[in-house]
Amino acid sequence: MNILKSKKGLVIIMGIAVLLVISNFSKGNNKEQLTSKIEKYGDDTDIQHIEILDGNKSVAFIKKDDGTEGEIYFEKSLLSWKFKREFTFEPEGINTPIHLSFFQSPFNNEETLNTVLLRVFDNEISKVRIETGENIFHDFELLPKGSGERFGLFRTASEDFYEAEYIAYNSEGEVIYTSKSED
Repeated sequence: MNILKSKKGLVIIMGIAVLLVISNFSKGNNKEQLTSKIEKYGDDTDIQHIEILDGNKSVAFIKKDDGTEGEIYFEKSLLSWKFKREFTFEPEGINTPIHLSFFQSPFNNEETLNTVLLRVFDNEISKVRIETGENIFHDFELLPKGSGERFGLFRTASEDFYEAEYIAYNSEGEVIYTSKSED
């Protein structure tokens, strides 16, 4: 009789778990769920772009009515997207074709990783590479934002990128801008 009760309890628990997962998926796709979460931050926020990373991590680029921009990082749990961190970015006064931001990864199990966020303001740039000496450290995949700007996001355990050179190329492979991260 005890075995029958434990099987019945297990079936009930599994049924509840299945219902929770189904209700989570019925809320809409990931970008719709994230849009709903971001809109709760306030009416003065315009969502420029949402990028899903690795299926369960995301970064949303926003612009506020006062002209400030920023990113909001979320991570998906079993039931919903959870807020991780928000950064503000003020583009006023930036006169370089690329802008770099460095910070610790906001995602779970990535606490030891460093993150490089690259913003590209020059439409002529088609690729940005991180080089350390003769070694290619990383080639950014440039992704579009709603504002027409592009960005790249890179997470690494290495700290070599702090001493690296960032080289921007046009579509013909010509170097059009270089920058050292310590600049």
